[in-house]
Amino acid sequence: MGGLDCSFSGEDEPERSAADSHSNEGVAFADFTFQSRRLRFTQDLLTNVYEGCAMRFTVFPYPARMACAVAVLASMFVRPVAAAERPAGNLLAAVRQTSMPAEVLLLGDAAVRRELSLSPAQREQLDGGLAAVALPLWLLRDRAEADRTTAEKPLVEKFRRVLDAALEKRQAARLKELVCQARGLDVLHHAEFRGEIGIDAEQSQQIERLFAEYHDKQASLVSAADVAADERQRRLREVNDDYQRKLLAAVEPPQQQKWRELRGRPFEFERLHARFCAAPPLSGADEWINGGASAAADLRGKVAAVHFWAFGCINCQRNLPAYQDWHGRFVGRGLVIVGVHTPETQAERSVENVRRKVQELQIAYPVAIDGRQAIWNAWANRIWPSVYLIDRRGFVRFWWYGELNYNGAQGEKFMRERIEQLLDEAQAG
Repeated sequence: MGGLDCSFSGEDEPERSAADSHSNEGVAFADFTFQSRRLRFTQDLLTNVYEGCAMRFTVFPYPARMACAVAVLASMFVRPVAAAERPAGNLLAAVRQTSMPAEVLLLGDAAVRRELSLSPAQREQLDGGLAAVALPLWLLRDRAEADRTTAEKPLVEKFRRVLDAALEKRQAARLKELVCQARGLDVLHHAEFRGEIGIDAEQSQQIERLFAEYHDKQASLVSAADVAADERQRRLREVNDDYQRKLLAAVEPPQQQKWRELRGRPFEFERLHARFCAAPPLSGADEWINGGASAAADLRGKVAAVHFWAFGCINCQRNLPAYQDWHGRFVGRGLVIVGVHTPETQAERSVENVRRKVQELQIAYPVAIDGRQAIWNAWANRIWPSVYLIDRRGFVRFWWYGELNYNGAQGEKFMRERIEQLLDEAQAG
């Protein structure tokens, strides 16, 4: 939010446990991303929001201004998120950490397609199905869970009809095995697999209680403002490992054996990368600064960083040096940086004000003036600042919400390394 210090960062995402580096010959544990915005709801945060509301609504009495502050927090942050602020680039982790259906993520990968021995005609059929559902599903990533589930249902059903028509019986069976492997213990939260494993009603209730307990412990740690980032990650790993042990203990040995059978022969996921969807368009800008219209029209074949900002937003201001550094480091290697200026305040709606700020800040890369929020809405973006990384094939690969280096998050380093990864991929062809 422009002018208000309400930042949060992807560092609050729990790190992958050591079990996630194991091959599929062992137990592939799930890392459930708990469904709440990772915020530090502290007195300082509320004070900052209140002061911002007070500046905008000075004619109202204190109770109304405080109510406004609470409403701002509720509408902007206290809501479930499906996509991690720092989504894992590993395909296995992406299946577990985001709300994207496993089948959609898996079938976008060439190695999975080879495993299924897809014919050219089948590949073409699946490409059409993926093109129809992947982007709409990704755009739901930050919706509240109930709302998202309702919106996802027809898209998932549509894609499953494509699968039914495209895959032979043996291919469908192998895909189901791969889904079971990729989800790990997350399968215990899916009715289809619970039934096949033989989980009864009492066990289901126990599993849900364990998940609620895990959720609460994670939320408590994430919101603890007095805990250093490294210590928080250590405690989150302990909570995660404890949850996994208890979850396995809730499943009887014969059920564990059935689960192993459902997984089929091991498949190597660890070196596969998640490609969420084709990036939304950058069309609809009121105008461009630094001549970006032609550059943004077709990013295919280029690695791109697209960031949303507003010049009055202090959190956005703190991220700008990182973007400038990336531009200096990587533009010679083919990185394209695009800024999308989506205003919040009246002052930010002035094109001349934006031009002046871009000049003052010496921003050399293209900046879209998104006064009507056309690009913002096309990307379903909801947070200032946000930054997305797009690979040379035009797929969304990584994103980060909030300040990159908030509270020791090291987001700039994380995203810079991901840019290098994508540039290396592009060079390798």
